[in-house]
Amino acid sequence: LKSPMGINYESQDELLWGIFFEASYQIGFCLMEMNKMNTSAYYLEIASHSMQYRHVQEYINFLSNSKDPEVISVVENVMANSPKPENEESLGDWKFHMAFLKRRKGYALIEEERFEEAKTFITNELLNDPQCKDFAQSELNYIDEQLKKR
Repeated sequence: LKSPMGINYESQDELLWGIFFEASYQIGFCLMEMNKMNTSAYYLEIASHSMQYRHVQEYINFLSNSKDPEVISVVENVMANSPKPENEESLGDWKFHMAFLKRRKGYALIEEERFEEAKTFITNELLNDPQCKDFAQSELNYIDEQLKKR
């Protein structure tokens, strides 16, 4: 297994790696709920290396909600390393995952007050995506309100 962060997990026992990543995810999630953010980040990052959508999404949610300055680069890295699956069974999950990543990137751009960049990104990438359309319109309205205040 190779993570999007470039870490190689070498072992012949994928079952053990699966248990390891799921345990890391569960520990990180629980620590986050207990407001132990630094320790939670450690475990959620480890879990994200599994490339399981749920694990990656929770790590990105953590980065986004904690306003981590690396969130956009992490999202872009995950997007670049999440190739479209060839089998139809996985396509729906992948589309949901990609929509999630795009929404998070848009949100992060807004949080960083990069309004023009966010507006362009949301208009070009999210507005025509049925899974993102409502979010996109809401965020574009928010951006317009923020720009009027300036």
